[in-house]
Amino acid sequence: MGRYEEAIDPLIKALQDQNAMVRPGATRSLGDIGDARASDALTYLASNDENADVRSIPLGR
Repeated sequence: MGRYEEAIDPLIKALQDQNAMVRPGATRSLGDIGDARASDALTYLASNDENADVRSIPLGR
């Protein structure tokens, strides 16, 4: 089990949070972790999130 294993699912859920301050942090964290389970959600948000901060976050390291 990876170091961040327990954080992946809650962070993926946080990508759907209505609070515009939550999604950028979750996006950065998941991008840094690099777990494949978040790939589809991160790719979608990079193109479609209403928050420009989320759309501009580079995915992965």
